[in-house]
Order: sequence, then C-alpha cells, then structure tokens
Amino acid sequence: DFFSELAAQLVERISNLLNSAIPFLAIGTLVSCGAIATLYRQHLRQRWKQWTMLACLLFLSFAVNGMNVAISYVFRFLETALNQKEQSIFWQFLWIYAGIIVLAVPIVILYRYIRLKLALYWREWLTKLFLNRYFSSRSYYELDSNAANTEIDNPDQRITEDIKAFTETTLRFLLDVLDSILTLLSFTVVLFTISKVLTVGLVVYASLGTAIAIFVGQRLIRVNYNQLRLEANFRYGMVHVRDHAESIAFYRGEALERQQVQRECCLFPEIDKHR
Repeated sequence: DFFSELAAQLVERISNLLNSAIPFLAIGTLVSCGAIATLYRQHLRQRWKQWTMLACLLFLSFAVNGMNVAISYVFRFLETALNQKEQSIFWQFLWIYAGIIVLAVPIVILYRYIRLKLALYWREWLTKLFLNRYFSSRSYYELDSNAANTEIDNPDQRITEDIKAFTETTLRFLLDVLDSILTLLSFTVVLFTISKVLTVGLVVYASLGTAIAIFVGQRLIRVNYNQLRLEANFRYGMVHVRDHAESIAFYRGEALERQQVQRECCLFPEIDKHR
C-alpha cells in the first residue's frame, strides 16, 4: 500500500509537471543557447575550454538542486515509514538516501573544482588585459602612487590582488544567485503543494532578510575597500624599506621610515571611519 500510494503520487507530480509551462521553458532555453552558440561560434572557438566549463557548472548546478529535491522527498518517505512503523520500507529509503549522498559528493567536489579552475582562466585573461593597458602609453608612470595628481592608489595591488578577488567573488556570486533561484523555484513548488500560506510567508520572510542584508552590506563594502587600501599602503611602506635598505642605513633614516610605516599601521583600528 505504501509503494502504491507513492507511485500514484509520483505519477501525479510528473503529469502536472509535463502539463505545466516548465517543459516549454526548458526547450526554449536550450534552443536559445544553441542559437547564441551558433551566432558566436567564432568567438567560442577561441575559448571553448572556458565556455565548456561554464556549461558544466550550469549543468552541475541543476543536478545538485535536483538531488536536494530528491533528498527532501526521501526524508519525507523516511518519516512516513517511521510513523507507519514500516521497518523494511525505512531501510529501503535509507539505502536510497545513502546512494544519493554517494552520488552527490563527487558532483559537489567537481563543481567546486571547475568553479575555481574557471576563475583562474578568467583571472589570467583579465590580468593580461590590465597589464597590456598598464604598460602602454606610459600609464604606469601616470598611475604612480607617489604622484600628487593620481586618483588610483596602489595599482600593483589592484592588478595582483583585486583582480583575483574580483574574478573569484564575481563567479561565485553569480553561481550562488543561480543556485538560489533554482532552489527557490524548486522548493517553492514542493512547499506550495503542502501549504500555500506557509509558502507566501516564507517568501516574504526571505525578501525582508535579503533587503536587510543589502542595507547592512552597503556599509561593509566601504569598510572592505578601506581595509584593502590601508593594507596596500602598509605593504608598500614595508617593501619600500626593503628595496631602499642600503640608502636608509647610509643616511640613518630608520626613525623617519619607522614613523611613516607606523602611521599607516595606526590607521587600522579606525578603518571604518576613513573614506
């Protein structure tokens, strides 16, 4: 009786899914992706490895969300089996859960590996682009941190560290947004079949939490920017001492250099007050 009821529920869910607009949206998405790939095939030919990695990330993201939905149903069947005291059914679904976990572990590891690898490719391309611009038209001279009229501080920090942070954070953010959208859509459908009121309440709760996080995060962005700038200035001061150690020792400028470096170090506690 338990499996008969389960089969009937699965058939009903699959029938409702096929009769909805989701299959048409999936087909339309695939056709659109194929058309875009055909249109830009010349550009894709030069970076086929990176685009293949991106396609794999999207596929793995869908796979992970599908397994999360499957795990939610397995837990539901496990609880039902416990309530009905069906020992054999409980162990069957427990083995199914173990199989899903065994399948999910390599998928998650592969997903993270491809994401980091793609971020490295992106960082390499972006670093070369900025280096070409930095060493052209004497830009390195005009962007000198010691110049009085420059508006960009520590260009070496921007090229070496900020590009790394930008590529890794941006790629992770975009994939997390996609994963959140897929999770929201998939579990909203599951929850909507259980309670419509609870679904609306959770959507409102998530929206309020997101709005609060955005409001608080605006100040954290400025604090993080100031932290990177002050740390870069402090690092530049230490490198300056190392590169000019002989001159500093010859002219006995230790006290002056120490004061300048300590001045940058003392700004760390007030990092949230500087603009």
